[in-house]
This record gives sequence, structure tokens and C-alpha cells, in this order.
Amino acid sequence: MTTQGAVSGTDALPNAEGTLTLTVGPQSEVWFSAIEGNLTNDVGFIASGSVTSYHLASSSCSDAFIATGSDGNLWTCGSTGVNNSSSIDKVTPGGGVTSFTAVSRASNETVTLYGITSGPDGALWYVGSAYSSGGAETPIVARMTTGGTVTDYSTAATSAGVQNPNSIVAGPDGALWFTDSNLGVPSNGHDAIGRITTSGTVTEYPLSPSSSPYSIIVGPDGALWFTDGSENAIGRITTGGAIDEYGAGITSGSYPNSVATGPDGALWFTEANSGKIGRLSLGTSASAIRRSARR
Repeated sequence: MTTQGAVSGTDALPNAEGTLTLTVGPQSEVWFSAIEGNLTNDVGFIASGSVTSYHLASSSCSDAFIATGSDGNLWTCGSTGVNNSSSIDKVTPGGGVTSFTAVSRASNETVTLYGITSGPDGALWYVGSAYSSGGAETPIVARMTTGGTVTDYSTAATSAGVQNPNSIVAGPDGALWFTDSNLGVPSNGHDAIGRITTSGTVTEYPLSPSSSPYSIIVGPDGALWFTDGSENAIGRITTGGAIDEYGAGITSGSYPNSVATGPDGALWFTEANSGKIGRLSLGTSASAIRRSARR
């Protein structure tokens, strides 16, 4: 889509049920992840309009999320874990695949990973949750070197109040920032933006109880921007923790889901329930700002 709204597309995988996430590869090509049936998955890239794809033979998870690592390889994590572990796959630009165990949990827990990013320390950082057969849920926040060594910060995250981290990004302050959301479950009432330093110190910045933050990015102004589906808004948090939300002009009930910075310096976002793409200018007037409740 151009900044004027003209849309064009490439049929990445004709048999795919859905193309899920995108990242810019080491040669500026666009890489994607796609689902092709029950727990089978593909990754690939588009260059000069041509598509190259690689099938990942993992049967334990669907590699829904993808990021470019500091080593020039692509790294994917699974959206659906089985039993007590989930994998992270390293995919070389030539299609070679190496799988690593992301985290291990008790035998009655199912591990689900929701986001992955390359950190300022050159490692991969990822988030998710572990669900026990009894219904209990615990957060996952962890780090993996490009050699596959894992450091699990989930205990520190739990102590800081983290419950269900969904998306993670490297911040402009040298820390990692993530959304922490019950994804619209009103009985939970816990929603926040989280921050973890590369040494493992976790801080949470609460949102209003009715929020549902999901996607998070670094904006062109040096702040973190996130989607808030339940509040029908786009949120902004500074590295100091000050939070504002912008809702004017967003389609009612549209549930903003993903956000990115466009080449025009504006923020572009998807409206999950309306089928529309929205644009937020950073010059939006103060009257369009709704201050989030802080607990």
C-alpha cells in the first residue's frame, strides 16, 4: 500500500491458510511466515516480485512469528506449543533450518510463544505463556543467543506482575518493551506495557483495566507505540513511562491490532474488525488524546 492508499499484492503461497508476520531480511528482502494446515508452516521471502519459500517440517508448533537476527539469519517462534516445550527455528537465507528448545516447563503445561525480536545485545528475545492442564497461566520472557543458549527471565517477570506478554520490541533506551494483555478477558483486568533490561530487570506500566494492548513498535519520535484493541485506540508510552492514547477517527469497534511506521513518518495500523487500514499522524492535535488510567 502506498501512502496515498493504492494497494498491490503478491500471492506468497497459493495454498496457505494465512500469511501471518513480516520482517525485513538481511538483504532488504521481505520475509514472511505462513500457515498451511494443521501445525504445518512455511517461511519465505519476496524479492523483485518473486517468492521463495521453505517448508518447516516441525509438527510441534506453527512458526507464526519471525524476526531477523544479528547473525543475518531469520528466527521464528511457534504460536502453538505441544506438551511442555516449544521451539525456535533458525532459518538461513538459503533455507537451512536448525531448531532450538525455547523453554521447558512441567509435563502438564503447554507452551505458547507470541513474539520474537532481535535485542540490542545481539540475542533473540521472546515472550509467551505456559498453560497448565488445571487452567493456570504463567508468563514466559526469555533470551536466546544466536548459538542457542537460553536465559529464562520468566520468574522475574512473574514477580513484577507480568501475566500474558504478547509482542516484544527493542526500545531506543537499550531495553526490551512488550505488551502484557489478557486479550479482552474482562475477568482478568490486567493490562500493561512491560520493560525488561538486558540484565533481566522487569518493570510494568499499567493501563486501564479495559485495555487490550497487542502490537508494539518504536515510533519515529523515539517513543513506543502500541495498539489497544479493547480501547479502540493507538497508545504511546515514553521510555520514562508516560502514557497517552489516541482514539479519534478510529472506526468504532474496529479493534486496532498491528501497527507500523510508514515512509511518510506516520503510523499505519490494521483494524481487525473493520477490514480497514488506518493512519495516525504524529501531528494529531491534543484534543484527540485520551489519557490512560494508571493504577
